[in-house]
Amino acid sequence: MAQKRVLILILLLLALSTLLVITLLVTSLYIFKSNPVEQKGSKGNAQKFSLAGLADTTENIHLGLVFNNMNLQDPGELVGKIQYLWGPYNHQPLDTSIYTSAYVPLDWPVDNTGFDWWKANHPDWIVYKCDKTTPAFVDPAHPYAVPLDISNRAVRDFQMNTYVIPFLQKGNNSIGFDNVELENYTGKCGIWRNGAWIPLYNGNYHDPVYAHEVLDWAKEMYRRIHQYSPSAGVAFNMDNLASPASYQQLVPYTDIVLDEGGLTNFGTAGKNYITDNQWLTQIQAIQNIIKLGKGFVLNAYEPETSYSDISSQEVQWNVSNYLLIKGQHTFLSVSVNPRSQEWQTFSDRQEYHVLIGHPISDVYTSQGVYMRMYSNGLAIVNPSSTNSYHLNFNRSYQDVQGNAITSFTIGVHSGLILLNGT
Repeated sequence: MAQKRVLILILLLLALSTLLVITLLVTSLYIFKSNPVEQKGSKGNAQKFSLAGLADTTENIHLGLVFNNMNLQDPGELVGKIQYLWGPYNHQPLDTSIYTSAYVPLDWPVDNTGFDWWKANHPDWIVYKCDKTTPAFVDPAHPYAVPLDISNRAVRDFQMNTYVIPFLQKGNNSIGFDNVELENYTGKCGIWRNGAWIPLYNGNYHDPVYAHEVLDWAKEMYRRIHQYSPSAGVAFNMDNLASPASYQQLVPYTDIVLDEGGLTNFGTAGKNYITDNQWLTQIQAIQNIIKLGKGFVLNAYEPETSYSDISSQEVQWNVSNYLLIKGQHTFLSVSVNPRSQEWQTFSDRQEYHVLIGHPISDVYTSQGVYMRMYSNGLAIVNPSSTNSYHLNFNRSYQDVQGNAITSFTIGVHSGLILLNGT
């Protein structure tokens, strides 16, 4: 009888233990599914992990550079000045304080091998225009930029194995893919394979088949790079103003966006200010990218060929716009024209060192212009191409030269940086 009671007791204990385990499992599952903070945090951490090493730009002004040329400037001069570098010389990182995006074009070789080599070794990788004769060069003046067929699995593998992985192994933080656009801007049409013409696209600027192929390529590169190294970043150079569809569809598959044209229209002389409705469209596009937690590089080529000729007005236009859109990982690069012998070098400016603090407001309009308040100042932009505005302030500020400012007339397409007065 006693043995029977012991057996019953053991069975009861086992049943209670099983019930307890089931209860804990169900409760844990319910908590996991019903906790949106955990789910949101998981996604955010993944984005932050792919931006590992990218500086926090919340305070003050943070600078970048698009390409460096060590034959023109000692790379050591960049340390402590810039924190982001697109296209390090010879794909070689400079210093742990500078986040690098090693340069890889979307669809042409990194090196200068030349068209003849590609035609001899990979003739069916070359994409031609619809005349079936002319290669769809991004620039006919540079025939080494051989247009490659990114729809071809072998080409994608070549990019990964020849460029992406070796450049990351050198210590670069990310890969910077150039000219990532959904538009068929070089008129790609088809390839030759074994003597037969294989049509790929219709050659038109807006080609949904081509756009789908670029998007598929972007998804695959993003996935493969993060599989290779979760901390490695992906950067795209995109023309946000000319190609709004590109940034909307491609941004999910990049960690950093370089806007090379910026708000200076690639430094086109006489047209180096994006103004009026175009300015607003550009700013809104940039804000949308930054709100997604992406890194962003606002590039500003100026028409001048010498840094000493770039005016304070031009610099303040770029710095003020930068301060309007700045997020947690936002950088500014102001440069001479790419045709200049000083291109791919950095030149410091007084305006870069103002201690304006961190943003304490979103962008707002006041007195006809756009403003954003900072903990130690105010950033102002007038994007109008026709109207100047006289501004009155309810407190005393200082300009970047230290002059007291209580009112100011801001000219067309101008920026103004003000610091809180003492």
